[in-house]
Amino acid sequence: EKFHGQFDKKEVYREFSLDQGCRMIVNIARLAAQKGQKYLIDAASFVVKRFKSVKFFFIGEGELENELKTQVKHQGLQDYFIFTGHRTDIPRLLSASDMLVMPSLFEGLCFAAIEAQAMGVPVIATSVGGMRRSIVNGKTGILVKPADLNALAEAMLWILEHPQQAREMGLAGKKHFREFFTLDKMIKETEMLYKKFLDKTNA
Repeated sequence: EKFHGQFDKKEVYREFSLDQGCRMIVNIARLAAQKGQKYLIDAASFVVKRFKSVKFFFIGEGELENELKTQVKHQGLQDYFIFTGHRTDIPRLLSASDMLVMPSLFEGLCFAAIEAQAMGVPVIATSVGGMRRSIVNGKTGILVKPADLNALAEAMLWILEHPQQAREMGLAGKKHFREFFTLDKMIKETEMLYKKFLDKTNA
C-alpha cells in the first residue's frame, strides 16, 4: 500500500534544490559491481550532452561508493549526480522520478523495478535474470544488453525525448504490477504451485 500514496513532487525538488524543469533519473540499489552503476555513469556522459537539466540519483549504500564518486569526478559529472545514501522514503523519491535505471550485470527478482512499476515509473534495465520477467520490453520499460553503454544511453534519451510515451509506459507498468505482483496475486500463484505438486504426489 505504501506505493499507492499521494506525494508532492515539489517537495522532493526543494529538498535537493532541483530546478523546476529538471528530470530525475534514479538508480535504487546497493553500490556494488553486480549492480553496474559504473556503466550508468559512463552512459550519463552521453545523456548530459543533450539534456543539461537532468540529475542522476544513486539511492543506496555500498562498498563502491567512493569509487563511483571518483569516477563521477574524473568524468566531470559532479553537477549531475546525487548520492543520497540509504533512504526510507523510496515511494516519495520514485514519485518525482522520470525513470528508474537498473544496469545490473546479473539479477534475481528486482524489487526496485517492481516498485517503480507500482508507482507508474518506466524502467530501463538490463535483460538479465528476473528483469526479463518483471519488465515487458517496449511496454512497461526498455531492456538492454548488460554493459552496453550506447544502448543504455539511447534508452535514457528516448524516455527523456518522448514524455507522452514514457507516461504510457508508466501506466502500463501499474497495470502489469496489479496483474502479476500484488500480494494477493503472489499468494494465489504460490498456492497453485503447491497444489500442482500435491496433485502429482497423490496421483
